[in-house]
Amino acid sequence: MWDVEVSPCMQKWSDELVDELYHYIVPNQQIPDWVLALPEPSRSEKIAMIKKYGSPNVYNQFQAHVTLAWDDQEPMQTAFQKLNLQPKIVPSVALAIGSVGPHGTVTRGGSIMTLPLRH
Repeated sequence: MWDVEVSPCMQKWSDELVDELYHYIVPNQQIPDWVLALPEPSRSEKIAMIKKYGSPNVYNQFQAHVTLAWDDQEPMQTAFQKLNLQPKIVPSVALAIGSVGPHGTVTRGGSIMTLPLRH
């Protein structure tokens, strides 16, 4: 994953979307292994969000990112090392809403709306 710089505008949109879609939330989802592997206090903070909102990445735990690949068979770090992909922070310029498939991957043609962000 590449991290995306979360501007105040993007954080506001994220918070407002959680507020507006709250009635669709299914709390107490299974805690992912990656959350359990986090150091404290991040682990406890994300677990609290999962219990309340069903997601570890809402409100003050929101972490925008670009997912480059996902594989449940083996860690992807080896593949990225071979490709020499370095960690990168990408500035946020737009907020997109889309249909997603497994693991939050936006499906091809699944974009519903794109909104520019002010910095």
